[in-house]
Amino acid sequence: MNTTIKSIVLAAATLLPFAGSANEPTSVPNNGLYINATDYTFKVITLGFDNADKGYQISDNRWNNTVKVQQPENKFVLSLTGVWGERKNDKDYRFFNGDAYKVEYANGLFVYSKPETYSDGRTSYTVNNYYFSSSATTEIQTLDITELHETFKENPALASKLDEVQEVENPLLKAQKLISIYVQNQ
Repeated sequence: MNTTIKSIVLAAATLLPFAGSANEPTSVPNNGLYINATDYTFKVITLGFDNADKGYQISDNRWNNTVKVQQPENKFVLSLTGVWGERKNDKDYRFFNGDAYKVEYANGLFVYSKPETYSDGRTSYTVNNYYFSSSATTEIQTLDITELHETFKENPALASKLDEVQEVENPLLKAQKLISIYVQNQ
């Protein structure tokens, strides 16, 4: 056998045990709970189920500060303070201070959205507000220039560009601008 081909075959053979470990899930369920940030990072779902599974349901009750997973034979109710977040219909959410924030971006910087309903007296409307955290375990903060500068003051390259975020009025575009600046300055 050619020495180069032999080297490639040996290198590939050494990687095989890691390629398909029996401990790794083959797919992530559509729904379930992330107990902690590490579970979120590695997509380890507790009490998980797929949308097609009959008799299963996940719901959070912010008034009671709980999340409930209903199974055909069991019901589990956990405190939001003891659970990092949830996965609902293939969307990830992080619980923080009794609210669920949809994870929009998670790669060093975390950007979240949360719908807020406002009323002008006659009609009500819902707007997605955007938030951020510097990691999966740090406090979720409003996406505003003061919070951004305080959080990223140790990164001068990033901090010098953050004023560009303030110039954007649209909340979604502001979040996208933050992500773009963050990625360019890492």
